[in-house]
Amino acid sequence: MSAPAASLQATALPVPAAPRPRGRVATALPLAGGLLLGLGIALGDPRLLVLGVLPLMVAVIARPDGAMLLFAAGLYLNLPVLVAAQVGLPSALSGAFALLLLIPFVGYVVIGRAPLVVTPALVCILGWLVVLVLSAGLSGGSPTSVNEILTFLGEGLLLYLLVTNVVRTVRTLRAVMWVLVLAGALMGIVSVWQELTHSYSHTLFGFAQVNQVGFSVGNDVTGPEVRPRLAGPIGEKNTYARILLVLLPLVLALIRTERDRLAQLVAAGCGGLILCGIALTFSRSAAVVMALLLVVAVVLRVVPIRHALLLVAAVVAVVLAVAPQYVLRLQTLSTADTATEQTSTADNALRGRATENLAAFYVFRDHPIIGVGPHEFYQRYSQVYGNKLDLRYLETSRRAHNLYLEIAADTGVIGLSVFLAIVGVTLVQLWGLARFWRRHRRYDLEAYAQGLVLALTGYLLTGVFLQLNYERYFWLLVALANAAIWILRRVPVSAAPAAAAPAAA
Repeated sequence: MSAPAASLQATALPVPAAPRPRGRVATALPLAGGLLLGLGIALGDPRLLVLGVLPLMVAVIARPDGAMLLFAAGLYLNLPVLVAAQVGLPSALSGAFALLLLIPFVGYVVIGRAPLVVTPALVCILGWLVVLVLSAGLSGGSPTSVNEILTFLGEGLLLYLLVTNVVRTVRTLRAVMWVLVLAGALMGIVSVWQELTHSYSHTLFGFAQVNQVGFSVGNDVTGPEVRPRLAGPIGEKNTYARILLVLLPLVLALIRTERDRLAQLVAAGCGGLILCGIALTFSRSAAVVMALLLVVAVVLRVVPIRHALLLVAAVVAVVLAVAPQYVLRLQTLSTADTATEQTSTADNALRGRATENLAAFYVFRDHPIIGVGPHEFYQRYSQVYGNKLDLRYLETSRRAHNLYLEIAADTGVIGLSVFLAIVGVTLVQLWGLARFWRRHRRYDLEAYAQGLVLALTGYLLTGVFLQLNYERYFWLLVALANAAIWILRRVPVSAAPAAAAPAAA
């Protein structure tokens, strides 16, 4: 990264400047569509949902880059899956939503004749595909493995290729980050509304799903009091917490880079709503990862210690205001040896996680080179190996609840090495670019790179507790990070430095 930026530069294809009236219309259409969609969700009116889609489609036609923003919002809100469920379509068809990106892709690559974006991580991703095919073939090529490969092709490789070839300018990168943060804030609003109104039975077309089993928070006159855990549009509370958590570093990046005070306040407000959504999942792993991620941010000098203390105070305030029972939930991490009903349940859950982790480790030990095949640990081995441990009886097949152990069990040391190479190559390049632009006093570009580094690091930390489920969110993050790498290598060093201070918060 010490080489002059000019040696890395190629001409980035800018978005053509639109006339001012058209620009205003292009901005107003997505806002109008989002407002109609929000009202449709809140009022439960399908007609408003249909009306909300129309201005969004017009915006896509008027400005091709709008297709990327619409795609990012729709994917993060899980819209394709929810819509498919509402109209009775197979969930696999929701993957066709990525084809929306063909509009700007054709505009750049076919009409504009821009070169295809190729980054070092793409080589590793293609290697991951080879590993999946090889592992599936050696394990017998079961339908489960084939489906897993097809899922990766649609939600991984295709998504990566389209996103990296559509997000080509700093302007588009910033806009996508804003869209993702706003999508997270919308999910947070829905969760807060659901909590304030106790509308746990109203799913709002799937945007407000709930884990009704929850956890015990005591007893009242009618018996045990159970605290529902909110799961948003995902339907799985821990994964919902994960996809919200990785947005927090992007919130910090936007606060640092926006010059307008109102925009900074909006970003901070979105961060607060995202925190509310995380708290209402009552995910213990999310709390642990947030703490670790803040430590990483301080160690890397992304966040000064004094600002870290302010962030901790803000998080505590949000939790006490929105989900005070979260404290009871977290206490079960250190009191699992007591005899209360709540900690007994927690102890049972911890033993279940230990059983699943160890089962995956022993499968990896017995098949260390190429594993047992994609998704085969869950389908064929988890219950057999888990019940041999005599820690907790597994009545059904279970996931490993650990990204690294499950990948190792499914694809062996080869697969795990290739997967880690994908994120390793991405993180090393991004961090090098962050340092490069700091030396050149472009603190906005530095903040974008650092935000994506921390977001991807947050996902990797959650991998200690969760497997690679809903993998489209992971590959979107990897694709956005690699798009940023391509962009930041092509920004002229002579560009005017940002006015924001390097440690603004």
